[in-house]
Amino acid sequence: MVLATAFAAMALIVLTNAFDRLHQTIEFQEADRRMDPGAYGAERALGMALALLHTGKPSSSDYKCRIRLRNAAGEMVSYKIKFKDKGSGEWQVSAEPGGDTEEDCPSGFAGVCS
Repeated sequence: MVLATAFAAMALIVLTNAFDRLHQTIEFQEADRRMDPGAYGAERALGMALALLHTGKPSSSDYKCRIRLRNAAGEMVSYKIKFKDKGSGEWQVSAEPGGDTEEDCPSGFAGVCS
């Protein structure tokens, strides 16, 4: 009986964590939709990079990728995103125009951000 209760509690914790991440992802997507598509390109890219960092840690301590957004004219503009591990679970994230040679950013990182 004790094992069944412990297993049920662990399953509930795992499900709660999974639904919390799903809820946060949906909130980020809704906030992104409410923004004017052409406004503040680098700021939008940085916000998306921070949301991406919330899904886990990049595969290396100095990781670069590209996020593409539409500007006010409807054209695709690339932004280079840089993730740098500062140690102790702290990350420096920056976004700047360019990044055409970088790979697209993943939809999420594996692992848990500390």
